[in-house]
Amino acid sequence: MRYLLLHPPIWHPDAVAPALETSQVEARAVRQAKELAVTDDRPTVFLLDAESRSIFPVDVMRSFVDAGGAIVALGRNGETDVPEGLPTEFLSGFLTQPTSKRRGLASARPRRAPRRRGREARRRSGPGRSGS
Repeated sequence: MRYLLLHPPIWHPDAVAPALETSQVEARAVRQAKELAVTDDRPTVFLLDAESRSIFPVDVMRSFVDAGGAIVALGRNGETDVPEGLPTEFLSGFLTQPTSKRRGLASARPRRAPRRRGREARRRSGPGRSGS
């Protein structure tokens, strides 16, 4: 299965491109908050760098996580903990800087499958079947 790593355009995956390819992770830039979405059944992670935090409001992050996405935040140099104002309930991980390529790659792989939502979940479970 191929994974999807969404990232702001300011972050470039060039340094880890070979590792991403080996691990079957497709990297794709997200230029605007409205582009942050889980679009298919692939496990999807959004890598949120420190410079782009203000571009992605809380309601957008909430919708992304509710749709089954995972968010990993990158800290600024010297930032040792999740900063105030960055909602921890939406984060699957937080990477301090500097970080290793292996640690970054491990964080970029989702630990769970996307959730089924609404009508689609009910349709798949059908009458008399459990939705889980």
